[in-house]
Amino acid sequence: MPALELHATTVAEHVEHIRTRGYTVIEGILGPEQVAIAAAALDKILDYERRHGDRVLWDNPWYQISHLLVGKDKIFRELCLTPKLLVLARLVVGQDCTIGSVNGYTARPDGIAQELHPDRIVRSAFVDSMQTILTLDEFTRENGCTRVVPYSQDREIPEGVDKCWGCAELASQTIDLEVPAGSLIAYNSSLVHSSGANRTLRRRRCIHISFLRSWIQPEWDFSLSLPKNVKADLTKEELALYGFNAHPLRYNFQTCSEKEQGQRGLRYLRRLKSKLLAR
Repeated sequence: MPALELHATTVAEHVEHIRTRGYTVIEGILGPEQVAIAAAALDKILDYERRHGDRVLWDNPWYQISHLLVGKDKIFRELCLTPKLLVLARLVVGQDCTIGSVNGYTARPDGIAQELHPDRIVRSAFVDSMQTILTLDEFTRENGCTRVVPYSQDREIPEGVDKCWGCAELASQTIDLEVPAGSLIAYNSSLVHSSGANRTLRRRRCIHISFLRSWIQPEWDFSLSLPKNVKADLTKEELALYGFNAHPLRYNFQTCSEKEQGQRGLRYLRRLKSKLLAR
């Protein structure tokens, strides 16, 4: 199956592709200058963070990742406000959707491929979270482009899921998303996917931005994580996107331990207190 079969031409078609086959691709969503500035900023951050030593969670044989980019350089805040990106996100996961995370990601030079996996294991009649990738380099098979298994977001999850996603049957159904720099890859977070092996000697860089329904717990609590100078500079739209105005009392509490429930309750009370005192 060709990588860009069913290539959409309108926003409505892109939305429908995410809801049906699980993913879509929009080329040219970023201009060359934006790509160059963001790539240089990400390289600077990745080089700095690597000097602090190898950490298995963010610097490993598969990739290097940098978390909470919106607190590290303003260019990444600007990328989150890309008009076509926001229009797509709000149509797919709701007009009041929030951003769950903004991470910089690079497939390691001469690295190895990820196992196929979903970011979330949720089966519902609607998309509750969407992962997006802004490509800062051309994505090719040679440098480990993103691979997806179309329609896999609707599959039942068998026992032993961690091993299941690496099975040969799913591997045979993958599509390599070879796209130019400046493209957007967007997919249902329950879609089975992975990055391939980067067989080159150069980083393959991109930005991952997750969009969530407003009632889903984000990966990052931006109101508590961002530096004070960054929070003071956020616009009203950014405050809403980063969840500063969302204070749900519970996030999927039925799946949490009592300890986790208590921790989330304390975070909620701290955020509510800070909001009230700010008035």
